[in-house]
Amino acid sequence: MNVPYRTKTGLEIGKYYQKDTRPEISEDMEVIQSILLGDYKSIRRKNFEMAMYFIVLFAIIFIAMAFSK
Repeated sequence: MNVPYRTKTGLEIGKYYQKDTRPEISEDMEVIQSILLGDYKSIRRKNFEMAMYFIVLFAIIFIAMAFSK
């Protein structure tokens, strides 16, 4: 039921347009799917990345406080 828009000159805009039928997978859905499939590598990697982020953040704060005196 794709009804194109017709201009005055007869040009049909959107005649062959089709909506994307692929589902969009969010990060939460990906985690749930990996748990159900028994693939914990992606979860461990995300936890490792988050831990490294906080370690680097605390190190930067500590260094900034040490040099501020």
